[in-house]
Amino acid sequence: MDEKIVEIINKNQAEQEEVVDDKSYEEKIAASIRKVSLIIDGQLIEFSARTILDERLKIYLPDFFEVMSAEIAALKYPSARRPELIYTNPDTTINLSFNHTASELKSDITEDEMTGFKDYMLEVIQKMQPAAEILADGVEEINGQQLGFLEFVTPALDTDIYNFNFLVELQGRALICSFNCIAEKMADWKVAAKGMMQTVEIVSEEVKGGSLDG
Repeated sequence: MDEKIVEIINKNQAEQEEVVDDKSYEEKIAASIRKVSLIIDGQLIEFSARTILDERLKIYLPDFFEVMSAEIAALKYPSARRPELIYTNPDTTINLSFNHTASELKSDITEDEMTGFKDYMLEVIQKMQPAAEILADGVEEINGQQLGFLEFVTPALDTDIYNFNFLVELQGRALICSFNCIAEKMADWKVAAKGMMQTVEIVSEEVKGGSLDG
């Protein structure tokens, strides 16, 4: 491996290990992502900002994430209500989807109101997937926007699936961003998922035309 890359990995890894508490750790991870690199499973993963959903939402994603094809999406998400936009890695074991729902949310939603919506989504998950193991949930203010989040593990046919959902208001409606990966990748990628949430930024409140893009 190139010596410069090794140096970057060692420096980045040392910074990531300087953990004071969960919140400061997430902020360190987000800062590392914004600096376009993060160590995941001993590898240097490069990130870049993407402006998506009719140029309304900015988020940093791994450079190797590509928009999932309609054919693969139909297989992995057989429901007709599958997410509108799905990013995935080359072997489709790590995914981040975006679903701009019909659920109404106020543009100036308060922490208490977002908590209520988050709790409602938690109830929906528990009803639809009673075997789900809830790991964490809460609400944070990120870039001036209230975001709710839900962290849970669900069983699948041959492995468990780690899920990290974060909820935000976009154009008066709830946007559900759903990260998932196979259990074998959970230890490495759950930190990255939380870091990506920290980079979410609503670009503009002006309604723009066009379609979902990548």
